[in-house]
Amino acid sequence: MQTRSLPIESWVYPTVDLPPALQTLVQQEDPRREIVLVFVVNPEKTVLNDGEKYLEMAARAALRPGP
Repeated sequence: MQTRSLPIESWVYPTVDLPPALQTLVQQEDPRREIVLVFVVNPEKTVLNDGEKYLEMAARAALRPGP
C-alpha cells in the first residue's frame, strides 16, 4: 500500500490577542487561553482541518455592533 505524508500547519492565537468581541464569544463557548486553527497543506490547496467554529465566531463577532 502506498501512502503519502501531508504537512499539517497550526496557527495558535492567545485569546488575549483577539478583538474584544471575539474574546467574549470564545470565552462564553470555550474558556481556553488560546484558539488553534489546523490546516492540511498540500501543493494543490490548503484545507482547514480543525477550528472552523472559531472562524464562524470571528464572523459573528465582526457583525456585532460596536460599543
